[in-house]
Amino acid sequence: MVKPEFEQYLKTLQTLERLSGVSLSEAHKILGYEYGRRLASNLKSNNIFDLLNEVSLLLEQNDLGHTEIEKTDPIKLTVHRCLGCEWIPDAVSSISTCPLREGLLESILHEKLNVKVKVTSISTGSAYGEKVCKFEVHLIKE
Repeated sequence: MVKPEFEQYLKTLQTLERLSGVSLSEAHKILGYEYGRRLASNLKSNNIFDLLNEVSLLLEQNDLGHTEIEKTDPIKLTVHRCLGCEWIPDAVSSISTCPLREGLLESILHEKLNVKVKVTSISTGSAYGEKVCKFEVHLIKE
């Protein structure tokens, strides 16, 4: 059962998507990037792995999921208790908040490490009935 307030939020987003031509995924990524840009100044780490652990702790302390570094070359992250997988019902699987986390991580890593970063969702929990999402992080040499 989808909560009424979520139905209204979804309807609003779908209307804005139709009017603006900006997809929900793109809007989530833009929003995540802006949140990440603002959060970056509060973070202390300047090493990628320490920074990823610091971000994970911050998000977990605020009930936004737990991130584990599964692999280091390339960097692969697994997110448990993700806000999208846990809060958005499976019945509304067309909505993915993975781009929000992609933008958040890209922005934080870019701001703190001064490198271009590409974060890609490689497995979306809500699409497969798992309750985890997986991401790859690539630092791009310019």
